[in-house]
Amino acid sequence: MSVEQTVKAIEANTAAFKVEATAILGNGSLTDAGRRQQLGAAYDAAQDRHYKLFNAMRATVETERRALTDALLTGSGDDLSKRDAADRARQAKNGKDLRELVAQAALTTDQLLLRAVSYEAVRRHLWDVVGAAADAGFRPAANLLAFEQIFGVLQSTEANFAFKVRTTGPARLAGM
Repeated sequence: MSVEQTVKAIEANTAAFKVEATAILGNGSLTDAGRRQQLGAAYDAAQDRHYKLFNAMRATVETERRALTDALLTGSGDDLSKRDAADRARQAKNGKDLRELVAQAALTTDQLLLRAVSYEAVRRHLWDVVGAAADAGFRPAANLLAFEQIFGVLQSTEANFAFKVRTTGPARLAGM
């Protein structure tokens, strides 16, 4: 199940709990104790579904992140050239050095160096360098950057808050 599908399933779980809770509260044939018992059971079931879905979503995000990060290193080239590019990227002292390597790689259309620098930038959490590689036309860097902006470390505060609200447990959204 994709992350988007899981988020929709979480939202559906929350909506189903709201409907069920409303029906329980509106059932005039139940005593207060009966309502509490049924609400508790409904909440427990919805919360269990929520945690299973949320954990599945987190696992899917990590799997996708790993695949996109691995894609930075996948490509043609002999082992010696790959090792040389990786060494050059690792020897960069800071983000400025990595950005200069991106500029050099873009100028010379050196895909191996772009791959190595992008991977090193991700390892160091230098997302501006990954952005520079994406701007240089390196598609795997652009894909990873877009993914992190939606689901990961580069979410805006507003997007992060909206995502957390969408995936919050059923009772908090149902106002219970």
